Amino acid sequence: MLSIAAISELAISEEGEEELVAAVEPEIDLDRRPVLIEGGFLHRVDRGYLFGDTNSSVLLERVGLTLEGMGRDGTLRSNPNSVKLFRELWPLFRGEIGTEIVISVGAQLRSAEDPILWQGPFSFIIGQDVSIQPLLEGCFLAWRFTSTNQPPWSLLAIDADIEPTGEVYAQ
Repeated sequence: MLSIAAISELAISEEGEEELVAAVEPEIDLDRRPVLIEGGFLHRVDRGYLFGDTNSSVLLERVGLTLEGMGRDGTLRSNPNSVKLFRELWPLFRGEIGTEIVISVGAQLRSAEDPILWQGPFSFIIGQDVSIQPLLEGCFLAWRFTSTNQPPWSLLAIDADIEPTGEVYAQ
């Protein structure tokens, strides 16, 4: 729908000083953080490493990965019917130097219903370690990152050495 009138018929430079509204500085209240409920206790986020009287624990897990590598056009290839060899994992973390993150890597042999066979745990120290080197084979891959009573950290990216080795065989 077209309109005949504009919001303002004068340009900003033509407006008088008395008609302009002064900009208001936004107020940022750093104490307004989410609150978590555990039983009958309330806990404010980002207020230390304890959750009540217990250490805070982090578990970040991804299962059922069918990544096979990069295609010629730079996109990720995914194939649930191929067996993959997982040789190395380079995680990229943001966090304090010296933070310890425990990494486990797993694989499911032929189908997503098979149990995950985990390898590890591998200790990864931010600022010290670069990669972990598992050696496992399967159709569906998995990785798990855990930490207990550590400073906050973020997983920014993952680079992995995964090579297809063949097709799934039936027994």
